[in-house]
Amino acid sequence: MAKLLNEIQTENIESICEGTGDKKSWHLQGCMLRSEYRNLNNRTYPAATIARAVEEYDRNFISKNKALDCLGHEDSPNVSYDRVSHIITKLWREGNDWFGRARILDTPSGQILRSLAEAKVPIGISSRGTGSLSDGIVGNDFRLHAIDAVTSPSAGCFVEGLLEGADWEFDEVRGEWVKAARDKMRRMSSRQLAQEDVRIRLFQKWLDSRRSAS
Repeated sequence: MAKLLNEIQTENIESICEGTGDKKSWHLQGCMLRSEYRNLNNRTYPAATIARAVEEYDRNFISKNKALDCLGHEDSPNVSYDRVSHIITKLWREGNDWFGRARILDTPSGQILRSLAEAKVPIGISSRGTGSLSDGIVGNDFRLHAIDAVTSPSAGCFVEGLLEGADWEFDEVRGEWVKAARDKMRRMSSRQLAQEDVRIRLFQKWLDSRRSAS
């Protein structure tokens, strides 16, 4: 099972406008991933872990023009296509940090993001991935799913506790990440479980009555 991990990076994220007239385009550029330090979420990403995850993300998404990302915080590893605002075009390493460049798209969310950039609203980056944790160290199974755009909080990073509580697993049939079934059951109270059992039994009773009537 993997945990959803969100990290906010707000330092040195630039909004860049290139071209003029109909050829004008907006980009985001700056430090997007950091390794080998304890962040404000009390997590450390080894450099080798980030390097492997970025290589995989580059091979599977950036190089195929598929590195789509969203505006705002997402509560799952999946990309919500109705919220896509930009696309990552490049990631590169500088020391223990990874810098990136993203092109803002002409989508509904992209138009909002571009308007924020034009108004010089501070924009931050929220990396979204899944992986295991051991004593605050992110495991080598870490996978990078997206690098979303968010309005900058005052701190460089903050805890996304509500988004990170569940365990996630990849559903090969559906082709997307889903919450682990045992996680859902673990989070249900005894009262909720009892209510669910009642619903199941009532539904079964209704099915039996329909069969008898036919």
